[in-house]
Amino acid sequence: MNPGSAGRTELPDSLKASFRSVSMMVPDLDLIIEILLLREGFEDAKVLSRKVAALYNLAKEQLAKKSHYDWGLRAITSVARSAGALKRADLFLPEDQQYCLLVAILTCFVAGCAGCDICAASVNGAEAYDQ
Repeated sequence: MNPGSAGRTELPDSLKASFRSVSMMVPDLDLIIEILLLREGFEDAKVLSRKVAALYNLAKEQLAKKSHYDWGLRAITSVARSAGALKRADLFLPEDQQYCLLVAILTCFVAGCAGCDICAASVNGAEAYDQ
């Protein structure tokens, strides 16, 4: 059912004939992140979502390919929830939404990174986030 995934096998041809083919498309990551951030109360969600999407795409492309790295929606949702919790805790001024999100990204991002990738991520991520 899910070709290429670990532990999955192909369906036999006799069973495949019973199912229709379905085409899938890549989700709009910017829009999904924007909605997640709006849900957490960020007013600058449109600008911030572009920065987060750029950062995660850069991480997916440039950091080492490790099986425990997750650059998908699950990781982005964790960052959005963490940023929302920080925002609700009133640790940041309302105009510091960008820094609140950055702290959440660093907290979630660095926790799962290997040592060699932390330096690369900090240099490349700072450039992507400052755009």
